[in-house]
Amino acid sequence: MLNTEANRRLTFRGSPVRVLQAHLAAGGLFVLAYLVTSGAVLLFRHYRPTASPAAETLVLAPSFALVTVVRFAVLRMVVFRRRHR
Repeated sequence: MLNTEANRRLTFRGSPVRVLQAHLAAGGLFVLAYLVTSGAVLLFRHYRPTASPAAETLVLAPSFALVTVVRFAVLRMVVFRRRHR
């Protein structure tokens, strides 16, 4: 919640979106990110059950980076969009 509020105030300059709506959307994105990153590691473990933790990290890092970019884009385009005057 603190991260979302910091984004709302700093990155997106106090978006006109209601606080509750912003936090609910960010929470949904968090759940999606958790599912994607966990799914990536679980699939990797399924196909490479003897892989080292370092190898799992090599799978997790790009999936987390992708999720971060998608999360930022969704927050910017949908949640914290600026209204035209």
